[in-house]
Amino acid sequence: MGVNNAPALTRKDIWEGLHARRSYAVTGVRILLDFTVDGVPMGGTVRPADGTVALAGTLHGVGPLDRVEVVKYDGAAWTEVYAHAADGALDWSFSVDDPAAKPGTIYYLRARQQDGNRAWSSPVWVEAAPAPAP
Repeated sequence: MGVNNAPALTRKDIWEGLHARRSYAVTGVRILLDFTVDGVPMGGTVRPADGTVALAGTLHGVGPLDRVEVVKYDGAAWTEVYAHAADGALDWSFSVDDPAAKPGTIYYLRARQQDGNRAWSSPVWVEAAPAPAP
């Protein structure tokens, strides 16, 4: 986990990861979190060719996980694309497709442990696919 966030624990790699927004937040405990959209890490921009994106995440809680959710903003409203009660597991991984990605869509991952501690990923933004070459 986190291999896309900072390839090495060097000052240069950590600052590069922060500048690229490949980070996440937690409330008090060290929940580990990794989130990608079409393989693009949190903080990045994805350009799907057909409007379908693959959402994937991995979490490791320091206490039992209660709920894992992928939240989507489609330009008009925030909705849950993926939500699952983690049933007290310490580790959770998932992958799910969203066939309704369009330019302007934003995705992020959030998780809650049973003790109330939480984690949120940086978002991933969807932009229009590049136009085909003439």
